[in-house]
Amino acid sequence: EVSRQGPGMGQFWYHRQTWKVDPADEEQKKVAPTHVESGVFKLLPTPEGEPQKVEAFFIHPFGVSELSTGTLTKDGSKQVVSLAASAAKGQFLRGTATGEKKILEFTRQYEYSDDEPSSLRYKCGLQSDAMPELWEHLECELTRVE
Repeated sequence: EVSRQGPGMGQFWYHRQTWKVDPADEEQKKVAPTHVESGVFKLLPTPEGEPQKVEAFFIHPFGVSELSTGTLTKDGSKQVVSLAASAAKGQFLRGTATGEKKILEFTRQYEYSDDEPSSLRYKCGLQSDAMPELWEHLECELTRVE
């Protein structure tokens, strides 16, 4: 479940909520929330001929805020936003009540297609101090419903 609101001028607010559903339920009704995050995407001034630069700020309920940077590319009806944040670059801020595990790297790729039915695919990668390398964290495909 993703929602966005756009104040215009190259930025929009973002909210994502994932839910646990009962696989035996044909209607796939929401049972319990599993993760939520909110933030803002900003398109940055970019020299002509270069991929569009993007910054995104995210707030996580477990006490971490994140600044991700990357690009927006377009190919026909497809748009792809690729983002990354790294602890080595100081792109995570931890609250005082945050757990012991530390995020070292987080990557995101959002792929939007205008083809019918329009869809949003996203993939996230995560590496914490308890992981030897960046691992696939989650992958999802959403289809617009009216």
